[in-house]
Amino acid sequence: QAVGAWQTALFGGGDIPELYAWLTQGQLRRHSLPDAEEVLEEAHEKWPSDARFTGPLAAVYATFGKGKEAVLLLEQYVDKSPDDVEAARVGVEWLYQIHAAGRVVHGGGDDLTLARAWAARYGNGPRQALVKQWLDVLEREPRSGH
Repeated sequence: QAVGAWQTALFGGGDIPELYAWLTQGQLRRHSLPDAEEVLEEAHEKWPSDARFTGPLAAVYATFGKGKEAVLLLEQYVDKSPDDVEAARVGVEWLYQIHAAGRVVHGGGDDLTLARAWAARYGNGPRQALVKQWLDVLEREPRSGH
């Protein structure tokens, strides 16, 4: 019911980012990812630097297999949310998965630089050993051909 009310409110309040945030939170809780993606994309277009939209949209993109787009958005999110060290861990994981699939985001060397920066930001979090393993694989990857 709340999602329906927020959708209706968007017709008159399209310039209020909170409405978009509430609507997408409701859609994500209902696991209505295609609807959430649509609203998040619209909100991100209106407020491209708002972390309330870049982080969730990155996660939705990753869920739908849009790895490169997800990492590019996650970069924006992490830059604006330095305290979210878990997002930095996720970034290393996503870069690892993209490279394991034989793809790149920026290029092999640039992706490795980004992964190293995110691993450093994650620091000695509870999944540090796993982050180190992903980073080790990325560091051993040949750079030619990327």
